[in-house]
Amino acid sequence: MEIIKIDKQPSVTDYIAQMDPNGESVKRFHLQHIKAVREAAGRKMKFEKPNYKYETTVNAIDDGGYIEVVVSEKKRSANKSRRNNEISI
Repeated sequence: MEIIKIDKQPSVTDYIAQMDPNGESVKRFHLQHIKAVREAAGRKMKFEKPNYKYETTVNAIDDGGYIEVVVSEKKRSANKSRRNNEISI
C-alpha cells in the first residue's frame, strides 16, 4: 500500500505573513477571498505581528476586482513612550 503525503498549500495568512513594510508592502487578492483576507489581516496578524498595521481596501469593478492589503509600521504614541520612560520609586 502506498502512503500519500499531501503538501500544505499556502493560505491567505501565509501570504499576508510574508508582507513587510520595508519590502513587499502591498498584495492584491481576488474578491472571492475577501472574508479570509479581512480575518487574516485583522485578528490573526494583530497577535503575530502587533507592531504592523494591515489596512484593506476593496476595489470592485465590472469585470472583476480585488481586495488590497497594505502593511505599514504602527507609530508609537507619545503617551506610550512617556509611560515607558517613567520610573516609579
